[in-house]
Order: sequence, then C-alpha cells, then structure tokens
Amino acid sequence: MKTIKRLAKMATAAVCAVLATVMLASLVGCGGGSAALTGTYASSANQYNWSNMQPMYNFYTLQISTEKIETFEDGTYCFTLYTSTTSNLTAGADVKAQNPMSPALGEAQKDFKDFTANPRGYIQYEYYGTFEEVTDSFGKTLKLAKPTRVVYTMIDADGEYFVDTANWTDVMGTKTGTKAEGSEEVTPGTADDFLTAATANYGAGTSDIIITMKDGTNMGTFEFFKWN
Repeated sequence: MKTIKRLAKMATAAVCAVLATVMLASLVGCGGGSAALTGTYASSANQYNWSNMQPMYNFYTLQISTEKIETFEDGTYCFTLYTSTTSNLTAGADVKAQNPMSPALGEAQKDFKDFTANPRGYIQYEYYGTFEEVTDSFGKTLKLAKPTRVVYTMIDADGEYFVDTANWTDVMGTKTGTKAEGSEEVTPGTADDFLTAATANYGAGTSDIIITMKDGTNMGTFEFFKWN
C-alpha cells in the first residue's frame, strides 16, 4: 500500500505541474451566471485507475479523478468531474516484468529515483442543474436534480475537444457526429443527443450527496460520487 501511495503521489505531482493552469482556467468557467456562490465542496479522496500496456508497450498509465460541487444562491449547481492521465510510469530497465500494483515488487523498483510520469492530457465534465439543500442533525445533504446542461473538455496530444450543450455549434455537431457503415459522410450530432448520452445513467429522482462541512465556512467534503 505504501508503494501504491508513493507512485500515486509522484504521478500526481508530475501531472499537476503541467495541467494546473489549464485546469484552473476551465474551472473558472463553472458558475451560476450572475448568482452568488453559496458553497464549494470537494471529493474527500481521489480515484485512481491503473492500466498495464505491456507487453505491447513498456509503460503503464494512471488516471486520477477528482470532483467538485459548487452551489449558487439561485438554486443551481455545477458538478465537476476532472480526470488527468499520465503514462510512462516506469522505474528503470527492469520494470518490464513488474506491475506497480503488485506487493511483490522487484528489487530494481524499490529505488524510485528514476521514476518518470509523463502527462498525456485530461478530461473534464461539468454538469449543471438545480438542487435542494437539506440540513438536519446528521449534517447537510445536497439533492441534485438531473443535469440540464453538460460542458465537456478534453485536451491531449491531438489538441482540444470542447462541447457545450447550452451553446451548440456546427463544429461540435461534427465532432460528435456519426458515420454510417461504409460511408465517409458524417451525420452531425445534436446537443440533445450529447446531453442524453452524458446523463444516461443518472437514474430516477435526485442524487443525494452527504456533505461533511468545515466548521465556520461554506466549504466541505463528500465521498467520491459517479452517476455515469
């Protein structure tokens, strides 16, 4: 477990150094229009996903996901899911037969001075909708209604991919379009199509998220949550 945590910390540091500016710029756009911010809540723990690309490639990939909820005085929320990806998680020439998730690490991997982690990009979803807030003796619960707008951003080596269901353009339609089998002609996608797909697993009713508040502030934490 200590090894996993150390790898995660090192990969996190590598990707954060490169993507922090981009992430900050995109998160600034998350808002309730002219409505004042009433609360900011963050997931209490990140989610980590490892992928072993061997034997075809001599590297691993690591995805780190974190979440944030912002609430506004007009009864709206913005739920942000941010996932960064790093690769080339290697620790030297002898890494080929070893998996960093395995407790039986080879001697060559116990020295992490040669550890490398290369940022490969990020994906960010911003879900917008309305909410209700319930406060009782157990704490605060946010009841999030099904999102009515989704903003999707992806940046990788091939460039930037951006979709906003509330501000749809022909370019977005082309990017999300489909091709019939045997045809090169693209049938443009629509904002409704993208919104439906992005919220398909939302479920009925509201999504109830329990908040652990930080005393004396409008900030708090919640357990990592995923509805899609």
